[in-house]
Amino acid sequence: MISTKKQFHPLGENQRQPSPSLTNQTYAFMNTLNYKLPSTNELLTARIELITLAHTIRVLDLSKTIDQHFPALGSNCALKASTFINTLVLSQHEGGECLNDTVHIAKDKALLSCH
Repeated sequence: MISTKKQFHPLGENQRQPSPSLTNQTYAFMNTLNYKLPSTNELLTARIELITLAHTIRVLDLSKTIDQHFPALGSNCALKASTFINTLVLSQHEGGECLNDTVHIAKDKALLSCH
């Protein structure tokens, strides 16, 4: 038997036809989880795995150790060795392939607040 009844998202954000693979039990379950999240002013990031790594780098004081073992560059516009290496480690942990993949790390305010 084919039903002509249209079922929409409980909150009404997306009014498209439901997937035929979902059963009525699934829709009943979705209706029981109808809750709203409050808004927040806290910093959020999609890179939660990098926050853990950045926190570990800070707790172990790796920046100090790196700067002790790598000589300071003579240029006043050069990056410190710890800044370069920490950013490279975070980028590689996320799957970055080149230095251009580190741009989004510098723009992520939630991640920078961990340093």
